[in-house]
Amino acid sequence: MLNLLLLLFSSSLKRCDILKEKFQRDLINFFLSSGKFKVYELGQDLQNKTIWMVEGTIGQLDEIMVVTTRADLETTKERLENHINKSYVGNRGIGVTLVVLSSSNEGIISKEDSAINSDFLVASAMLQIDMEDLSLVQQIGYTNSLKGILAFVENKKRIQANSKTSPYTLTNLLIALNVLIFIFTAIASKSILDMDTGVLIQFGALVRPLIDLGEYHRLISPMFLHGGLLHLVMNMYGLNLLGRILEKEYGKLIFGIIYLFSGIAGSILSYFFSNPMAISVGASGAIFGLLGSSVVFALKRKNIIRKSFLQNILQVIVINLVIGFSVSRIDNAAHIGGLLGGLLITAALDYGISDK
Repeated sequence: MLNLLLLLFSSSLKRCDILKEKFQRDLINFFLSSGKFKVYELGQDLQNKTIWMVEGTIGQLDEIMVVTTRADLETTKERLENHINKSYVGNRGIGVTLVVLSSSNEGIISKEDSAINSDFLVASAMLQIDMEDLSLVQQIGYTNSLKGILAFVENKKRIQANSKTSPYTLTNLLIALNVLIFIFTAIASKSILDMDTGVLIQFGALVRPLIDLGEYHRLISPMFLHGGLLHLVMNMYGLNLLGRILEKEYGKLIFGIIYLFSGIAGSILSYFFSNPMAISVGASGAIFGLLGSSVVFALKRKNIIRKSFLQNILQVIVINLVIGFSVSRIDNAAHIGGLLGGLLITAALDYGISDK
């Protein structure tokens, strides 16, 4: 599972995208709740996603508020300028506020970036907000709606500060359990780099003849065993990365069901299709299930999650399967079983959640 390192990129993209989409949706609802604003479709951004424009009146001035990103700023400004110049007539002035959502590694906007060409513009403001901690990176200009936006951001920060993620998550528990069992097997094997085969069998490795003799627990126990330190680190890295996303979305119970079901599904396919004399250990079947679960998660929420997240997940799946078919020691049957198990159980559970 070395290629799970690719998920660092896809996960950070996905997390920032979700934060941006949620922030935009909540901010628009904040303005709509006042009863003075309406939302309109301004156009499409570079990813062919809708740019939403909030328009209304504060005092004697019409106000426009648009949420965008650093990458889509110029496109958004162009759409906005065209809208203003085509839609406004007479002497009535407007105030425009652009809220630029960014991540910590993106460039800081300048005064030149804030320029909007229109004869109707009376006031303008631009805010750049870092989505990781909701910090105000840059503020240029002032409008009537700016006060409301700043109040909204401060309220979001307070809510975020009061709801920090608890360390007592199922993901952390699973990681701790895997590490603890690894320590026991390492002590018994007198090595951390390469576990003794006999020790792994004693601790519950998947061995087909022993399952045939009735030791069915070996369909579950292998997902908590690892062949060496690198094997453990790579799998726990993947579990931490995907587990936090899925556990937060589905909750502990559903996430636990997905993980366990995927691991068992991987063990079952390994039992039927792998070398009957080989032994199999590792959480990778369950983690492939989390990859499958992430595919369902992205497809069901395609309106708020960028296509790049799904594309990155699919790339990771394909690359790891190709590696699995190329390297004889990798139990690709367990990977495929876990992947299919994660896809199926998440589709069923997510469908049930959506119907409630």
